Amino acid sequence: MLFCVLSIVGVLVMIILYMKTKNYQKEYVKQLSSKEHPLRMLYPMCLFLLSGTRLYSILQKKKEEKEMLKQLHIGENISDVQILYWCKKLSILFVIFFGSMVMLFLLEVTGERVKNIQNNRYLERQAVGEGSRQVTVAVDTDGKEQEEVEIAIPEQNYTERELSKKMEQAKCYVQEHYLGKNKNEQEIYTALNLMNTIPDSAIFVRWNSWNDSVIEENGVLHNASLKNVESCELTATLVYGETTEEMNFSVLVHPSETMTQEEWKNAINETMEEVSQKNGSDKKIELPKTIYGKQVTYTEPKKKSFGGMLLLFTILMAVLLWNSFSQDLKKKVGKREEEMLVDYPELINKFTLLLSAGMTVSTAWGKIATEYRKKREEGKKEKRFAYEEWGQTWTEMTNGVTEMVAFEHFGQRAKLMPYLKFSTLLGQNLRKGSKGLVEILEYEAMDAFENRKQMTKRLAEEAGTKLLAPMMIMLILVLLIIMAPAFQSI
Repeated sequence: MLFCVLSIVGVLVMIILYMKTKNYQKEYVKQLSSKEHPLRMLYPMCLFLLSGTRLYSILQKKKEEKEMLKQLHIGENISDVQILYWCKKLSILFVIFFGSMVMLFLLEVTGERVKNIQNNRYLERQAVGEGSRQVTVAVDTDGKEQEEVEIAIPEQNYTERELSKKMEQAKCYVQEHYLGKNKNEQEIYTALNLMNTIPDSAIFVRWNSWNDSVIEENGVLHNASLKNVESCELTATLVYGETTEEMNFSVLVHPSETMTQEEWKNAINETMEEVSQKNGSDKKIELPKTIYGKQVTYTEPKKKSFGGMLLLFTILMAVLLWNSFSQDLKKKVGKREEEMLVDYPELINKFTLLLSAGMTVSTAWGKIATEYRKKREEGKKEKRFAYEEWGQTWTEMTNGVTEMVAFEHFGQRAKLMPYLKFSTLLGQNLRKGSKGLVEILEYEAMDAFENRKQMTKRLAEEAGTKLLAPMMIMLILVLLIIMAPAFQSI
């Protein structure tokens, strides 16, 4: 009772507080996104509690929480972010609290309704047919501790008068319903309704068929193969506790006018077996024109078609190919990066040699770009992404872009760490002078060649792994070649 009162008080407090504060900062709450704040209808109540109590000052002391919110909400007013964050947390707590109070109230009310002990000393039985039940009872006495015991209470039994009346009703029910859809006992064509229980009573029925090859004890008929009318005896035993009464029925089962698919299949198999055993010396077997009085015709069975599977396979391949285009583009980008990394040592080495020969940075850059362009025009060199970027930078320099900006653009376009490092070295050279640049580039070239060796080893290992895919495809093709004739013969 106490918990019931507490739950009612808690729900009432929540409802009163909500009604009192539902218009508090209403315009501000309306501006909030319902997607980000699904419980914003409770935010007025939360804002009221934050501003009208010490809760705001207590929550403000959490510096670590504030720092994390700053990192997540860059450029926003941190005070507003904190308030909304606390409103979101409080609204969830209110929903949990309200739901708990409602659940507590329902549990208490439901528990009060179910009273096992009547007038402090009586236990009520279940009605007839509802079964027994377990009841826990606390037993108190002076000088002893309270003990809880479980009592099994059997269901209520019929009186002799009630049982006699129920038995008569059960007999009438069985007599009226056991034929099922059949017209009378002399014309049984379909399954019987051999029920196991009598509605609105605790009486059970046991059936016994004296010819279960024709009628099973559950009422199922086996009259598909019958050629003559068959007489069958049935016994229904009405049971209640130790009381039993028997009912005997005699029915005439007629050959089936309609067969189930399974019965028809069995009839065909039996007929074909008989036909195949006759006249074993004849060269040909004549198939019957009728089976159990039904006209039949014979055709060659249809072969299974793999057209549907082929169509499905075609659609699947089309989808896979469509998706492979985007994957192929990503692979090309990856290959471009690998190619540029491979060409990097060669470019740095050429550039360093030209600088060592006395050329300036811009002259050396232009010579490499010009030679590459000439060889490309003559068809002596294939397209290389690193040289293309190099040539683009030279075009910028000849069009008036400063060397500093052109080198920065080169590194940014390459988007690879070695090229970014190289462009940075050249930028520093322009700001501080060319002293020591050749030595630095020589060291960079040596380091680049070492990295190229490691990358070459890695690519070789990857190539060996990729060979597994063609081998798997060949294995699948061989299996298909072997299995295809087997599928065609089915």
